[in-house]
Amino acid sequence: MPAALFLGIQLVLYILFMAIDLWMPQYSSLSGILKYCGICLCLLKALTTARPDNRASASFHREKAQLTAALLFTAVSDLLLLFTVCFTEGMITFTAAQLIYMFYIHQENGRFLPLMLRRAVPAGAAVLILWISAPPESRPLVLPAAVYAVCIVYNFLEAAYCFLHNPADCRSRLLAAGFFLFLLCDVNVALFNVLPADSFLFPIASAAMWLFYLPSQVCLTLSLYYGPAHCE
Repeated sequence: MPAALFLGIQLVLYILFMAIDLWMPQYSSLSGILKYCGICLCLLKALTTARPDNRASASFHREKAQLTAALLFTAVSDLLLLFTVCFTEGMITFTAAQLIYMFYIHQENGRFLPLMLRRAVPAGAAVLILWISAPPESRPLVLPAAVYAVCIVYNFLEAAYCFLHNPADCRSRLLAAGFFLFLLCDVNVALFNVLPADSFLFPIASAAMWLFYLPSQVCLTLSLYYGPAHCE
């Protein structure tokens, strides 16, 4: 699928569902379908991205498999979260996507395993503290949510690190932008779930989730075209 066609369709879907969310909430079911179409289109784009002439075949196909797997888990998560009440299962599949993105970000820079080993203990401690401090009845959801939160913050920091060391690199820019927008989406998801429904911030958080989320997925999808960012 040509990038221009991909971006054009995504823009139309984005405008339509944002307009529904902001001004026509009675059509929220249609908005959910349009949102999910945008996510599925990202998966289709990853599947149909051809290897650029300047990319080695083996590395490109490895990265394509990683990104496709991450987007597939993302599509499963959104299916569960948009159309069902299977929130725990949705968080687990989202976490799986973030774990795959860890490998996708690093590729050949040689820093992945040493960093993972150094950060496994503090990350595990953070997850354990969040789980222990949660009410017992909410722990089944808190555990995957805590693991997910640690993973996405880690991925954002690593993507930002790559961007700061390679600001002219297209892949670094797309990954940093993608995970920054992803993080903004998750901040609004958290606000949506903790704020009372009568709070003036509640409708803002509700609309802002997908304001940031679909652009984040588009950025991550387009990053496949470019070679690995070397961040050492």
